[in-house]
Amino acid sequence: YYKCKYFIERCFDMIKKMICTLLTVSMLLASLSVFASDIQYSVGADGVTITSWNKNAEYVIEVPSMIDGKPVIAIADEAFKDCVSVYEISLPSTVKSISGSAFNGCVSLKNVKLYENAFFVSENGAIYNSDKTELVRLFDMSCQSFTVPNAVTKIADHAFYGMYNLEKL
Repeated sequence: YYKCKYFIERCFDMIKKMICTLLTVSMLLASLSVFASDIQYSVGADGVTITSWNKNAEYVIEVPSMIDGKPVIAIADEAFKDCVSVYEISLPSTVKSISGSAFNGCVSLKNVKLYENAFFVSENGAIYNSDKTELVRLFDMSCQSFTVPNAVTKIADHAFYGMYNLEKL
């Protein structure tokens, strides 16, 4: 009886592990297929430019640092246009160029994370170049008041586009 009970318990443990492994693999494959359909990009000699993201994306967008073996180096005009349910976008350290109109229509966007990026800084709802002399984009659409830092000498095209709640600058 005890040997049979032990054998049955071991079988159930092995079946549980196999089911967990299969679920993990299926979720990974599902996320890869979703990723492939979510993103459009162009490949150049130096790297990849994100040109469009699925407008039905929700909550958080994590842009990969590499696509097709090349670094993601640019975020094009209106790349995330009308991603209305996204509140955070994470950009890799490889990004060297961000269009001021990249986030047009992202009405829920509250945060843009830049991981160890040598070219840009994300601070207080805005993206600046690395030395904070250019305001690339104010992205917090709920912002009602914004003070441009004294060091800023240039404001990019579309830096304030869609900032309908902004009452004081």
